[in-house]
Amino acid sequence: MQSSTPLRTFWTLLLLVAVLTGGGVMLYIDATMRDYISRTIDDERTAVALQAAVLSRSLNRVAANVCALAEQNELRSYLNGGDPDALAGIAEEYLALARNAGDYGQIRFIDETGQEIVRVDSSGRSAHLIPADQLQNKGDRYYFVEMMQRALREIYISPIDLNVEHNEVEIPYQPMIRIGTPVFDGAGQRRGFVMINLPASPMLNRVVMYGALSIGQSMMLNGDGYWLIHPNQALTWGFMFPDRVDDRMPVLFSEEWGRMERRHAGTFRSASGLYTFRHIHPFSEVGHCVGFSGDDSEEEGFDDYEWILASHVPQADLSTYRRGLTFRTLAVAVPIVVLLGTIIRSLIAMMGQRQRYRAQLEALARYDGLTGLANRSTFEERLSTELDRSGRYERKFGVLYIDLDGFKGINDTLGHDAGDEVLKSVAGLLKRRLRAADTPARLGGDEFAVLLTEVPGREACHEVAADLCGQVSGLDFQGHSVGASIGVAIWPDDGETQMEVLRRADQAMYLAKKSGKNQVRAADELTA
Repeated sequence: MQSSTPLRTFWTLLLLVAVLTGGGVMLYIDATMRDYISRTIDDERTAVALQAAVLSRSLNRVAANVCALAEQNELRSYLNGGDPDALAGIAEEYLALARNAGDYGQIRFIDETGQEIVRVDSSGRSAHLIPADQLQNKGDRYYFVEMMQRALREIYISPIDLNVEHNEVEIPYQPMIRIGTPVFDGAGQRRGFVMINLPASPMLNRVVMYGALSIGQSMMLNGDGYWLIHPNQALTWGFMFPDRVDDRMPVLFSEEWGRMERRHAGTFRSASGLYTFRHIHPFSEVGHCVGFSGDDSEEEGFDDYEWILASHVPQADLSTYRRGLTFRTLAVAVPIVVLLGTIIRSLIAMMGQRQRYRAQLEALARYDGLTGLANRSTFEERLSTELDRSGRYERKFGVLYIDLDGFKGINDTLGHDAGDEVLKSVAGLLKRRLRAADTPARLGGDEFAVLLTEVPGREACHEVAADLCGQVSGLDFQGHSVGASIGVAIWPDDGETQMEVLRRADQAMYLAKKSGKNQVRAADELTA
């Protein structure tokens, strides 16, 4: 039972340390995750802002060139006089611009019927003029219809779509954005428009490149929720194909789309992860050519035409980071718990050892080292306690004073070891024959004393003393025997104080010795 207490203490403390450490680990992981998500949000917002700047720079550069082409002298000559020789000058300037820009797909002048009048195609720094017999009519294309509704010096920016040649989507896909402005003759009549077809892939690639500065997956969507950029390219350009009309965010991620649609910019978390987004209005990014006098707010469709830049950190990535963080934290915390457990165990062992030493010192101070019986000071202490208790409850107690007869002869003849065995045997006999409430003690040498609690009277004490006397006489030590002279005193009959009762028992013991030894004599005989 004694060993179970330190063990129970150890497990209790270890459990407490484990619980506190576990709680600390959870708090640390939660705090670190909050900080990680906060930093991730900042990074994603920065990446989206950089992506928006890429789009703005790309659009403004092309818009400036479109405005310059609309003011071309050769174009004015052609519009006002119909001079066919002016077309050559128009073409030369288109070729020069295409070669220097390096990333324009087409530069065109299209008249009010949708017919291409001048068209230059380019690839990189190479550009060539399309012969007249290969020019096409674009009157059925959506951008022609919208361009013909624009005012003087108003910039038009088409949605980004895939290039179509001869009514078929060009393979491989060629994302295209068209930027143009209408042209008028000197009489103010609309005569068509100039337009630059900008291959959108380089611009979209730069958007993806800046998105790679953060951990999120870059996305770009049009106003209907179709992806222009997505990690899974199979989901992009769904609006270009009749059989893929449902490949869009409002259908596949309706909750997230609803939250993105309601705000101009923001960040939110859903079951699928962390989203950061920003709406881009192309018309507000580029403005118009110098001299435009219209009202932007009155433009048809101005508020509806937009792109959405978004960054998505999948929930799986956040969960993976948390698992890694948990593993790294536990890799530190578990050894700490083990170390603390070892320290606790050592401290408990050390405390247990100190308690044992203290108990041993106490035993040395209170008990006889040879026999294990109470020593004189302990006996007197218990005698005092019993005196108070017996006085409180009006009970009696007895004291036996025992001196061994013949002990000196055994000690001298057989040696001190044999004498020690005699003393231990007598002590064992006293423990066996007495009640648990009684106190046997070795007062020194071969003298013993016994405190008998709650005795009815002198006769009971005398019976116990006689039994002990007979039992001691029956002990055999290598052919030698000892006897016991026992004096009996009872409180309060034989004395009012503890020392008086003990002295009277001692005197009765000496009376037993004088009377022939190995017998019991009572204190009341001293007065007889």
